Amino acid sequence: MRRNQQFSVSCRPSDWEAIRRRAKEAGMSISRFIVACALEDEDDMRLVLSETEQRDLLNRVNRTLLVLEDLTAPLPGSEVTAMEALSFLYLAAREFQARQGEPGS
Repeated sequence: MRRNQQFSVSCRPSDWEAIRRRAKEAGMSISRFIVACALEDEDDMRLVLSETEQRDLLNRVNRTLLVLEDLTAPLPGSEVTAMEALSFLYLAAREFQARQGEPGS
């Protein structure tokens, strides 16, 4: 059975701290993180989103969900949703443009 080989890596303390932090964020040991980064294609070097990027993504998803809830809720005093009303208006505008012979129809 082959054993893993050990190698020494030299870097500045600030670089080592960044490597340690990124390995922890990726849920990996430092050794596994360094090997994974070294073996990845250059375009795929990032293994995870940073905490800030994850929070930004979550905020954007939550805002999108709120918009979708508004679009799919019935309009006051009606059984028609905003999405249905917008769809109707869009199709009516396309039909009008087609009758007028305007581009984009």
